[in-house]
Amino acid sequence: MSAVADTSAAMLEGVDGDAFAAEAAGVEVPAETPDGAEVETEIAAPDAVEPQAVETPITEEEQPAEEATAPEEEQPAGQAQEEDLPEGVRRGKDRSGKDGLFVTPERWKTIYDEGYKVAQQISEMIGEPLSADAIQVRDRAFVAQERLYTDLLSGDPTLQGQVVRYFMDQFSNARQNGEVGVDPAVPFAEAVYGAIRDSSPEAYSHLRYQAAHDLVGEMYAAAIASKNRSLWLGTSHMAKELGIKYRPDAEMEQAFSNPADPAAAIRAENEALKAQLNGRAESERTAQFASFKAQTGENIRQAVMEEGVKAVIPADVVQAWGQFPKQYEEMVLKPLHSGVSEAIKNDDAFKGRIELLDKQAQRAVSAQKRQEIGEQIKHLYVQRARLAANSIRNRVLQDAAEKLKAVNKQTHDRRQLAANQKGPRGPQNTVPRSIVPATIGEDAGGVATRDSMLADIQRAFQI
Repeated sequence: MSAVADTSAAMLEGVDGDAFAAEAAGVEVPAETPDGAEVETEIAAPDAVEPQAVETPITEEEQPAEEATAPEEEQPAGQAQEEDLPEGVRRGKDRSGKDGLFVTPERWKTIYDEGYKVAQQISEMIGEPLSADAIQVRDRAFVAQERLYTDLLSGDPTLQGQVVRYFMDQFSNARQNGEVGVDPAVPFAEAVYGAIRDSSPEAYSHLRYQAAHDLVGEMYAAAIASKNRSLWLGTSHMAKELGIKYRPDAEMEQAFSNPADPAAAIRAENEALKAQLNGRAESERTAQFASFKAQTGENIRQAVMEEGVKAVIPADVVQAWGQFPKQYEEMVLKPLHSGVSEAIKNDDAFKGRIELLDKQAQRAVSAQKRQEIGEQIKHLYVQRARLAANSIRNRVLQDAAEKLKAVNKQTHDRRQLAANQKGPRGPQNTVPRSIVPATIGEDAGGVATRDSMLADIQRAFQI
């Protein structure tokens, strides 16, 4: 837990719930120190080390001869631990007498500038807390990308074919898993064909020849299915011009005598039905995506506050603010949430990742797949919110504690002034006693007479 968080908890610890009478316990936090000054930054208090007994040294004259060659004893555990500390780190006690580790300004600069700040920058860059798993995932992705480019640019038909088949498998899996409603391979093929046609004449010539060869075969099959002699003859002339195998008229009579393929009509009918279903599914998918966006947005708002903002506030600070729920909402949660929202709004890389996931959810036809994407989006928002909240948490907590102290002081001064104020008596004060003496009318002997009562009344009312 950070020093500033400890400070905030300590400042709230002594605040009276009624009068806001708080006194902050001071904890020094070394943000910047001048050159040569020692930074008293407590890192973490290790387990206390039992003190070792130290024997009184013996001079050479007093030491016996047989002990002069005695083997060297092992160093005490405490001394060994001191020697294992990194350079610039020492063990000591803070002002409260607690054991801790303290660093020099040079070591603090190394820890903060080259360690903590770099880790924070990397965390914001990758969109989640820096960890070995996060780096390993991205390293595997980088290696896979390099391998993909290597195979794609190799010029080896086998390796390039493996790359294309990998993409085709991914297209098929995406459609089967409900990630998309159409076959992604179709627009991909059109894009590749157009790019090759416009960018590489040689490659386009090879591709066109292969496509023409397949087209000629399909035209021969259509001529056989319909027993169309003109289509057969026209296809034969086109094949001859393209340099494709020519089928003479003798083969036509033999082909026409075979029964037509009954599966061709069924395939055509299936394609027409698929086109109709795709049109209906598109409108349904649009409505489902709108509902998904609304539900996901509400889940994100709740998760950012509960798991991203409130989760980074230390438990002792929350407990210290427990008697001031309204002030906690206004001075801590709202400023922290506002800072998190601003950080997310200004993170273009994060918004780019969310847009990609939104597009995937929009293409998905499976409700389960959309739900999985929604969980990924919420997870990214929570991780980014935690990073932003951690970066501004200490400042917000310290500012809130200072504001609460100021409110406490104003309340205390106002009540103190009201207590000492001289003015008309209010209803909170006791009713004044009667101006008539309790012993009115009694003479020196304690007996009430007409003359003594009249004299007392005259004195009371100054008649």
